[in-house]
Amino acid sequence: MPIAEKGGRISYYSAFLNNGAIILREFGLYKKAIQQVEETLQKRDLIGTSNFFVTIFLLSSLYLCTKETDKVRELLKVHMPELLASDYYDTALFYKQYMEAAILDDDRPTAEHWYEILINTYDFTKNEELDNNEVYLSLARYHLYQKNYEKAQEYYEHLLSHMEELLGYKRHILEESARLYECLEDYLKAHACLKQAHALTGTYTGFIDDMYRQEIEDVWEKNRMLSYEVLYDRLLDMTEFGKIVTSCLSWTQLNEVIDQHAGRIFSYDNWEVLLYEEPKQLLRSFANVSYALDSHPILKACTREYTSRRLPNLTADSETAKSLGTLYDRQTRSMLLQPITYQGTVLALFCMKSNLVDNFSRTDQRLLQVFADYIAIAIHNVGQFADALDKSSYDYLSGIYNRSALMQYGEDMLQSARRQAHSIGALMMDIDDFKQINDTFGHMQGDEVIRQVTAIMKQKQRHGIIARFGGEEFILLIDQLSKQELYELAEDIRYACETCEISFENASIHFTISIGCCYQEQPASTLKELFNEADQRLYIAKRNGKNYVQM
Repeated sequence: MPIAEKGGRISYYSAFLNNGAIILREFGLYKKAIQQVEETLQKRDLIGTSNFFVTIFLLSSLYLCTKETDKVRELLKVHMPELLASDYYDTALFYKQYMEAAILDDDRPTAEHWYEILINTYDFTKNEELDNNEVYLSLARYHLYQKNYEKAQEYYEHLLSHMEELLGYKRHILEESARLYECLEDYLKAHACLKQAHALTGTYTGFIDDMYRQEIEDVWEKNRMLSYEVLYDRLLDMTEFGKIVTSCLSWTQLNEVIDQHAGRIFSYDNWEVLLYEEPKQLLRSFANVSYALDSHPILKACTREYTSRRLPNLTADSETAKSLGTLYDRQTRSMLLQPITYQGTVLALFCMKSNLVDNFSRTDQRLLQVFADYIAIAIHNVGQFADALDKSSYDYLSGIYNRSALMQYGEDMLQSARRQAHSIGALMMDIDDFKQINDTFGHMQGDEVIRQVTAIMKQKQRHGIIARFGGEEFILLIDQLSKQELYELAEDIRYACETCEISFENASIHFTISIGCCYQEQPASTLKELFNEADQRLYIAKRNGKNYVQM
């Protein structure tokens, strides 16, 4: 499906707006993207039939992004007769829009109906690769919706290997692939996809800067109270802020970047980001102060209506100030409230306060909307990255840290012990004759033995880190114990395993473990040295007949 017909200034301009909308869609700034595409649609008589059909397709896709499924169906109802009469495109491409709308509505019979129509009418051999990939993405979403994960994986992996042949959706595909891999419990791949999605942020930031640059210059035309030089400087600061904040990967880093840059763009006395907790219906600050929406009607209106509020003249006895509750302090005379939204979902509320009456202009209000759009991307990135990092740190079977996480967090414990002159100890544990257990009772029962050992370690663990080192090997890394206490802990774990019985059907499993203990009054310089010593002791325990603790 071409972007625009050749020739003509207006066709080029409409193509520019459509391409801009595709970039905005990558970041979840759907309302802004829809605004631009609707501007193109209003120029029907000037942009040509080919580009008009492209615009219809793009607009229906954006309505899907905002889950406005009724608008999708209404748009296609109006224009489908003309699309069917045209020989520009394979109109079967539009059937996928009906299918995705049904998926969003959780209307399974209708989704299945349009799926059958799509696969029986769309011809992959006669269409361009761009269009084919659009259909592949819809089919991937359909199978993910139907929980047919293997089929969904087939389509998503095709799309991941043909990313350069896609027009937009790159970030969506990576994030959806991450969700698929989570369903498949392949958290490492999920984490890798989310890291790639985050990397795309920097690629498109410059384009968004250009889009907002024009918008801010339009604001300047309407508000001559500010000089061009001042507004231009604020714009440059906004651009720099956008590039930096969208690369944040932690809440602390995000807080610091906002604090460093907000003062260059706005004049204020205080600011707060209040994170939205939908299940509890409250907003919570970085300082862990909560604001229940039911008792803060203005905050509730901002989150419900997705609209900003400019409060120019606050006094302690005013009804507005009272409705703000503890968010208002007696020095505050004016305030800006701006919802922070991503992909049509409220993530937070940005609050900017001033001790001056009517300190914030409408230009400030518009600029804060742009500022909040950047923060929305950053909050989304921080949440996704933290979630993926957390999931990639755990062993899927046992639920404890994996080897990679052990090396990361264990290094922190080792360095802390070295700085504070604490002792450190490591217990390396191995299930005795584990291969025989698998061969005799099957791998499912072998997995249950691993889970039982994990449960015993958690029960006996006083503090420290437990991890699955690999296969049937486990590590417990612990500090601030005496040598005798470390030995007694190892014996408790060994004895609990020896006396444990796993019953199933008409049989039961008894198992034992061997433990190698390494105790260091003065911690080693590396984890590798510590674990190597524990491993040598484990070898001796095995050689001494197993079911044994070797100090």
